[in-house]
Amino acid sequence: MRFPRPRLPVLVLLSAMGCGGGGGRSVDGGLDLLVSPLDAADAPSRSEIATVDVGASRFDGGAEGESADGAAQLDPCAPAAIAVLPLAGAGTVAVPGELVGVSRLRPLTEDCTAGDTGPEVVYVLDLPAGEFHLAAATTALTGAIADTVLYVQTACGGGQELACNDDADLPSGPSAVSVAVTGPRRLFLVVDSFTANPPPGGSAFGLVVSLTAPTQAGAACRPANPGEIDPCAAGLVCPPTAGSAATCTPPTAPVIAAAELFPQLSQPATETTLFLSARDAQGDWQSLSLAFRDAGSRVLDVQVLELTDFWGQAGLSEMPFPLSVPAGTVAVDATVMDATGLSSPTVHTALTPWSTIGQSCDAALVAPDPCLGDLVCVGATCAASSAAASACAQATAIALGTPASGSAADLVSDTFAGGCMVDAGGNDRVFLAVLPSLDAGAVAWDLVATTATSTTPYDYYTQLDSDLYIRSNCADPASELACSDDVTDTDLRSLAEAKNLAPGKYYVFLDTSSPSQNGSAVAYSLLVRARAVLPSGAGCDPYGMANRCQAGDCAAATGRCP
Repeated sequence: MRFPRPRLPVLVLLSAMGCGGGGGRSVDGGLDLLVSPLDAADAPSRSEIATVDVGASRFDGGAEGESADGAAQLDPCAPAAIAVLPLAGAGTVAVPGELVGVSRLRPLTEDCTAGDTGPEVVYVLDLPAGEFHLAAATTALTGAIADTVLYVQTACGGGQELACNDDADLPSGPSAVSVAVTGPRRLFLVVDSFTANPPPGGSAFGLVVSLTAPTQAGAACRPANPGEIDPCAAGLVCPPTAGSAATCTPPTAPVIAAAELFPQLSQPATETTLFLSARDAQGDWQSLSLAFRDAGSRVLDVQVLELTDFWGQAGLSEMPFPLSVPAGTVAVDATVMDATGLSSPTVHTALTPWSTIGQSCDAALVAPDPCLGDLVCVGATCAASSAAASACAQATAIALGTPASGSAADLVSDTFAGGCMVDAGGNDRVFLAVLPSLDAGAVAWDLVATTATSTTPYDYYTQLDSDLYIRSNCADPASELACSDDVTDTDLRSLAEAKNLAPGKYYVFLDTSSPSQNGSAVAYSLLVRARAVLPSGAGCDPYGMANRCQAGDCAAATGRCP
């Protein structure tokens, strides 16, 4: 929306009666801001309100401070600086504004924005009696827009902050809030600058404010997106699961069908995965609250996870949530909350160890199955799948020290899973590496496998996003010796090291971390090498490439193991 600059709309400004009686809080160590809202008896009459052209300076009254250029400036909560939004009921108003001067206010909501803000403009809205949905957004006046922060308060610079937003969407700049409100009451809308000193041409903005009456029971409605205000009246919800056929209906609470907590393979005992199966008829998922308990049932920690990624879905089935839990955790209490504030009954579940080959498995568990990794539950016993047994029998022998190259198209179906793989991977392939007899003077071998075989920067579109893991028994995930996902946050190749091994057969698994690469031409180069492990006093490689000291780092000065 564009706002014409000549002859801007006329607004009404409060006369110099003050934002309200009482004390205030100091934001910048200077003037204390008034924070108590006016009640109806204190509101100025129409004859006490001055009409001005908002294109003129807001800071032409008594000097309460100085702007960056030394000009006198009113406190933004001073009545002469506050613009009254002319909304007497449901409707929309669009007004321009400009961020000039120095900062006096900032949001009360923690983490709404980073650091101190800049100059601000305050608008007041007198709500009539009734329920309304208030929506406000900053917009562009010309080609550029000020980088704004927008918040709604029950008192200027204080009271209760009903909503706050920094960036409504990328790119940064515009802000938007929406909140359910009930009148009669007075609200203050503050358009604040994200930057302390807005650049030239970056201080002008438009503000669009609308009041709408909530939709009643049985009437058609448009489901809200996460973070938006639901369009229905209090006590009703517009179900996201219903899409374009939605009508305002009473909400129902979510229900947890099952929750199971398992340890992650080859990870510290504090690393676990929760498998959640739950349903919510309206699909307005909000959060998952988890209370971790020790053997004495004491709460060790509480974590809250957002569930808005599942907005619009009626159910979650065996959804994995990787969790770092406190040491000593033996159980967790799980509760799901939806956007209407309704909560599921709390479900208590114990930390369940995975079953390995030959152990019994409980088919009643809702997690993929209680068998470890790629094992399957067959006849109430965990066993390797037929596909895994076949792949292991046909493992490709790889020569130590010689790279094996190929593409994602060379990898077979998704058969195996490494312990460091939080999400389901893609296609994979198993290689057989044979460690020879120990070198003279060596006490063991390290088996090192990597797909980062060159110094060429990683490129997702041409190189495999890999996982590597090493086992001593191909079909048994409990025999995993090492697992690696990404070398760094930006290099999605892998480096796995299994240490202190005896001579013999070992299995290296090359897995696709990103299933979207399955069958594609993205390339990989896999290098598997043996590194001798040396005792104290032995001559060693200070770089740790040709060999490694068993007791510590090779001393560069002497070239000997400690």
